[in-house]
Amino acid sequence: MSISQGSNAEKLGLARFDLVLNINGWPVGDDMDNVLEQCCTAGKPIRVAVSRDKQTVELKGLYQPSTELESTMTLLPRRQSRSGRVDLVKTGNTVRATTSGVAEYTLLISPDQFKFGEPVTVITNGQVSFTGVVEKSLPTLLKWAARDDDRTMLFGAEIHVAVN
Repeated sequence: MSISQGSNAEKLGLARFDLVLNINGWPVGDDMDNVLEQCCTAGKPIRVAVSRDKQTVELKGLYQPSTELESTMTLLPRRQSRSGRVDLVKTGNTVRATTSGVAEYTLLISPDQFKFGEPVTVITNGQVSFTGVVEKSLPTLLKWAARDDDRTMLFGAEIHVAVN
């Protein structure tokens, strides 16, 4: 989270990596806007408990909500483009993909699911879109391990497929 200059968060003393635990004693889950609406009144005192560097810190000030954002404004709006879909069925080292509304996709290859050293075939919408031996790639493994942060999902290679 970033703290906007001059914002109520900055005036209260919130820092970039603070985790808000409660507001005026109300526990904060996934919906901070709802908690603020329930327990706070503009211009009245506010107490915010945050976790900072593994310690609980209490911040105090006046609740001065921004008038720039409406409460119904989406924090992370969806892109305006259409969504697409890729359905996959894997048999051995062959993957059959059926797509809708997709111009390209990346197929991640796991050493748990594929036999490296043997040809991999990808069939997209009934047409062969890739066939060949896929080599293990340390950069690919590190990229996806860092992105997913999940040790159970290790990908040793990736295949980029353009849909015709």
